[in-house]
Amino acid sequence: MDNSDISHQRQNSFNAIRLFAALCVFISHQFSFLGRNEPALGPLGISLASTGLYIFFALSGYLIAQSLFRNSDVLRFTSARFLRIYPAAVAN
Repeated sequence: MDNSDISHQRQNSFNAIRLFAALCVFISHQFSFLGRNEPALGPLGISLASTGLYIFFALSGYLIAQSLFRNSDVLRFTSARFLRIYPAAVAN
């Protein structure tokens, strides 16, 4: 399987959804920088930032669960998660 096959398999809308969520958070922060209150969205009054964060958490949970189901070896999955998160945590 070459790289073109892999990129074709992974062609989905996750990047577009992530971009939308990031824009929600970005736009929300602009209200704070301007010293204004962020308007509530819809009848539930959820903020734009909260909407973006909910999308990020839901998408992350889905992708992590999908990764676990794809690789049923729990030790290997845990070590892969650790190696993905730990270097960034140490760099901070």
